[in-house]
Amino acid sequence: LSTIGPDSLFRMILCKPPSERTLEELELVYEELLHVKALTHLSTMVKRELAAVVFFEQHQHAGHVLFRQGDEGNCWYVVLKGSVDVIIHGKVRQHSICKKNAILSPVTFIECY
Repeated sequence: LSTIGPDSLFRMILCKPPSERTLEELELVYEELLHVKALTHLSTMVKRELAAVVFFEQHQHAGHVLFRQGDEGNCWYVVLKGSVDVIIHGKVRQHSICKKNAILSPVTFIECY
């Protein structure tokens, strides 16, 4: 695994079920979370807990709905690349993700960092 690129390694780790990750893999995920600007206010302990539960999702087709307005906020997404349409009360707002680590959730509005 060490011969592949760091992004590929990170993605492979996040594709594994969280319960099957090694301590070394958890540390690598934690270290990547340190670079997510939206998480800087969180404590070390919370970031380590996040490292143990985050996972990778890929949505390649346009029109895939992650959540709808009014859904309970029980998760959030870090958008690595691509663009997202946000529809609020019937109005469409196109948001292009300008950099990786943008946050999207039912509770918070999307931001580009």
